[in-house]
Amino acid sequence: TPPSRAFTIHNGIQLDGDAGEWEPLLHWADSFSGVDPDSFSFRHLQGIDTRFYYALFLVTDQTLFYRRGSRVDQGDHLIIDFLGSNGRRQQYAIAPNKPGWVNAYLLEPNLNKAVVVRPELRIQGMWQPTHRGYNLELRIPRKLMSPQPRIDFSLIDKDKRKKPSTTLSTRPKGGNLEEIGAVIIRSQE
Repeated sequence: TPPSRAFTIHNGIQLDGDAGEWEPLLHWADSFSGVDPDSFSFRHLQGIDTRFYYALFLVTDQTLFYRRGSRVDQGDHLIIDFLGSNGRRQQYAIAPNKPGWVNAYLLEPNLNKAVVVRPELRIQGMWQPTHRGYNLELRIPRKLMSPQPRIDFSLIDKDKRKKPSTTLSTRPKGGNLEEIGAVIIRSQE
């Protein structure tokens, strides 16, 4: 799996759903899309400082569908896979029931079901609707992650309860689901 890039962040990122602080890096954003990019696609950046790992998602989504009830897979959501500080795979979901401040949910280590173990309040973010979809900014404490970051993200677009969802992932197509992507840390210069 080819590594992804995380840029060194010098002044932190304010989690407000606005990409302004990311502006100098936006030309480096990776783009991900399926069959119809106007229906569901995203641009993505990652950043890192001494305390946090940051991620920005600029999402095009024609229909925002928020979670109702306790199931994290019943609305638009993000799955975060990373190698934890304990050396084990950790999987979390960001699944808002409304726009605004979000926290993660630790999931059972099962790739086929979104079973919540507990909320993880240390993983924080802002889910902000836009005229084209939404922006999502996240921060993950580095102490939760392995010293050499390995992380993948999957955005899931759910438009109706019964309709199948669409998934776009930072993991390369055909990539091993058990293998979490390595990260190269780059300066902004």
